Amino acid sequence: MTTKVHSYLGGLGIDATNKLTLAANATVTVGNGTATGNVHVGGNMSIGNISPAAHDLAIAGSALIAGDLTLSAGGDGALQFPVASSIKVLDNSATSLVIEEADTAYMTIVTTDGSEAVKFDKALDINAAVQLDATLTIGADDQGYDVILYGDTASANMTWDTSADDLIFNGAAGLVVPEGQFTLGATAVTSTAAELNLLDNVSGLVQADFTKLAAIDSSATEINLLDAITRGSIIYGNASAASARLAKGAEGTVLTAGANDISWEALEAGVGYQNSSTSTVPGTTNTDLGNLTDNATDAFGIALQTKYDLMDPIGSLVSLDLGAL
Repeated sequence: MTTKVHSYLGGLGIDATNKLTLAANATVTVGNGTATGNVHVGGNMSIGNISPAAHDLAIAGSALIAGDLTLSAGGDGALQFPVASSIKVLDNSATSLVIEEADTAYMTIVTTDGSEAVKFDKALDINAAVQLDATLTIGADDQGYDVILYGDTASANMTWDTSADDLIFNGAAGLVVPEGQFTLGATAVTSTAAELNLLDNVSGLVQADFTKLAAIDSSATEINLLDAITRGSIIYGNASAASARLAKGAEGTVLTAGANDISWEALEAGVGYQNSSTSTVPGTTNTDLGNLTDNATDAFGIALQTKYDLMDPIGSLVSLDLGAL
């Protein structure tokens, strides 16, 4: 049976096009609804060509909510999207979307042209890995903030202290730089760690000492000659006006100076004492200078023959007729 309502009954009526109309401030209750309001549905409600299924409210088209939306249904009042969806916010607005509590902003989405950002007004605690695909900037010029990176050891951390403008390594924290990758100012440090460690435990060095070292014009090759010095070697100046090392000569050789450099040469005859087949060993031959071989003495122990020990540079006895003594 079909019933048509042709006049308003308590604010409810049907117009000429068979549409259900409500008068101003009228109330419609459907099902076991007891709450006050313009429309109260005690069961499921479907708007548009859609079945509410297990949902209390099913909307086939778009919905516009001019006031606040409060979610309280379910265990946690969650807003769920059964399929891939997106939340679209107002364009070119400093407060396009604000997540807040009691009018206190926690997160604000800014869509102002040229200044788009997501601002967090409360502490941000991230418990998973973070991937940044752009520049990370903390603070602004002349307005910095402390940054702390902790290690696994207690009190070990790296701190950027913004008030001191210093990067500080605390506790067991250390700085490890690959060799050849450390630069002071615009100058790369080329010394190895072993070379720098030579300064460890060195005391008494002052700036004046390093100034003296800086004034040394010797090359590393020349200074290294001292490290390679051997017993009997000689440091001398070579044809290039640079320091050179001359190793010790063989036994019996003498140091000679040639047209340019010095060198070790074999000893030539006639220089110094030489016992050869042409030399006469002193004290073995009698000459006019006296008997050099006889040891006979008189009763008083006086040699019967006068003895002399004269020889020429090569060991031969001097043969001079000085007369009888």
